[in-house]
Amino acid sequence: MIFYYRARHADGLSVRGSIGADSREAAMSHLRARGLFVTLLETTHTARGALAGAVTILTRSASSRTAFFRSFATLVGVGISIKRALETLVAETRDPAFGEALRSICADVESGTALSAAMERHDGEFSRVVIAMVAAGEAAGNLAGALQSIAELEERNRALRKRVFSALSYPAVVAVAAAALVLFLIADTMPAFAGMFEQMQVAVPPVTRLLIGAGVALHSPQFWSIASVLLLALGVALWHYMRTSDAWASALDRAAMRLPLVGDLARKTLVVRFSRTLGSLLSAGVDVVASLETSTNVGGRTFREGLKGAVESLRAGNPFAAPLEVSGLFDATFLLLVRVGEESGTLDAMLLRIAAYYEIDVETGLAALTGIVEPALICLLGAAIGTIVASIIVPLYSMIGSIK
Repeated sequence: MIFYYRARHADGLSVRGSIGADSREAAMSHLRARGLFVTLLETTHTARGALAGAVTILTRSASSRTAFFRSFATLVGVGISIKRALETLVAETRDPAFGEALRSICADVESGTALSAAMERHDGEFSRVVIAMVAAGEAAGNLAGALQSIAELEERNRALRKRVFSALSYPAVVAVAAAALVLFLIADTMPAFAGMFEQMQVAVPPVTRLLIGAGVALHSPQFWSIASVLLLALGVALWHYMRTSDAWASALDRAAMRLPLVGDLARKTLVVRFSRTLGSLLSAGVDVVASLETSTNVGGRTFREGLKGAVESLRAGNPFAAPLEVSGLFDATFLLLVRVGEESGTLDAMLLRIAAYYEIDVETGLAALTGIVEPALICLLGAAIGTIVASIIVPLYSMIGSIK
């Protein structure tokens, strides 16, 4: 269970962060042992805890974590103690919640706790993949190598996210600008003609009546109040169902993956993350069952449910590729490459090669999607503006005819 907290140090410094514990009492005991005066300690099941969790997530910096692992690997690799390395890096991080997590880990390590166990108390800041790789590095006596692998994995995943965001940001900006322009035309133009049409008793087509009504509504404070409440309620309901209803969220994920163009691109993006994570875990020395179980979390509920049988099959001693085929999440090329890697004993290296291969596919798909979306948005904008103009011109012609 994750608890979000706000607290003060003895010197008055205010901090906030998250901590994993079995109970509220255990979390409070751990924080007090660090000399903190706790002012808030809540889970996301409460309103205050949900707000604290949202603030922590929104202010989280992926770049801070990537830089941390790269620097941490370098410092540990040259023989600096874990405690001293953490103390040095705490002063450099600009993410307050992440810095507080590092201070807590430093205190735990100083008291004799293993680094992986200390990180596990902050699974809101460190993923299961990171914790598993650190634990494997500790067991093999190669913590610096494990940290280096984590840094590379974080950098590649971050680069993939940035490429996806960059490719989709321009169409998103165009779509928002187009929607704003259409709303402005409806709100500013249609009410101006409404009075004229009413005075001249012109027969107004249904589309024009609808647009005039929309323009009047956009000037109404009640409309914006009701729309805001409805949007907030819809957002809260979606967030609640995504967190509590696995069946509903899984159905939504599967539906998204069946969408034309976007669905295949989303699936390949998840395959890239899954392959790279699994390959990195195996390279770090984590056993294959634990690696697969951990890697299923990077693909969301669809991968987690689809590969549940694969984990059980591996535990029973079956080959690796067979249960992946049953899941229906991977294409024939992926499965063939996995079989080759399994037969040659180079499954970890093969999975990393698969990730690089599908990453090129994702980039190609993003370029194609952008090339389709941009002209489609322009056509939609032209159609919307044409509809607005036609809805004005048709009654104007009727009005001019009546004057004659």
